[in-house]
Amino acid sequence: MPPLDFDWHVHTERSYCSEPPLSIDDLRREAERKGLIGFAITDHTAHLHFPEDRAWRYEFIEDYAVFEEVREQGNPRIEEYLERLRSLRGNGILAGIEVEAAVSGELIVDDDLAREFDVVIGAVHWLPGYKDAPQEEFEELFLRNTLALLDHDIDILAHPTRIFRRAERPIPTHLYEPIVRRAAERGISIELNSHSQKDPDADFARLCIEHGIKIAMSSDTHNIRELGDFSHQRSILRKIGIADSDLDKHVFTLDDLLSNPRHRRPSK
Repeated sequence: MPPLDFDWHVHTERSYCSEPPLSIDDLRREAERKGLIGFAITDHTAHLHFPEDRAWRYEFIEDYAVFEEVREQGNPRIEEYLERLRSLRGNGILAGIEVEAAVSGELIVDDDLAREFDVVIGAVHWLPGYKDAPQEEFEELFLRNTLALLDHDIDILAHPTRIFRRAERPIPTHLYEPIVRRAAERGISIELNSHSQKDPDADFARLCIEHGIKIAMSSDTHNIRELGDFSHQRSILRKIGIADSDLDKHVFTLDDLLSNPRHRRPSK
């Protein structure tokens, strides 16, 4: 199976950040046109739980109680979303979610529901002090939050240092090692993400390879054009010396997902 024919990080119109048209049917047609064998739909759990204005305020990151207040109202929307994606299994589509962790460490999703998904992607999008905290203090909070994500039952860590790019902060390259080491210990893949502020860089990717971490090819699709466009990922892999003939050794595949002993979610 060619290793660059599956997109692990794809949003639909259910995510507030999407650019229409981005329905499941739109994505299926585009995937077929581009020769993909499939993709994982991974909309934001916060966007399924909160109205748009509250989702973008990220109060639930700073105070987990904010999420607990809406958990019971939001869970039926998560369940409806999951049922819709389950109906597409066998057609090259996996049921996934993208989830964040509160600063206190809990995932912004009901744990029992998270276990029902085929793919769970963990991501850091915002933290307190995003723009104005001292760099060292922000780095410490970022590392704690990222390691907390990696201690949960996620399959892929998304755009591991993008928050620094978006905040126009220096990239803390000295934090690459502890993040990669924890991901390796937990058997978690790390993605090469080609959406805005493409992340991570070649040095991070090289460190992943050195630690035996499989790299997930993730467009982080927010518009239909992005789906399955792995030109950036190919460039990074070439830069760190990965030949096309060796891609199957280093790129995360469906077989890797299902063979991981940590993977307890449905395979069909």
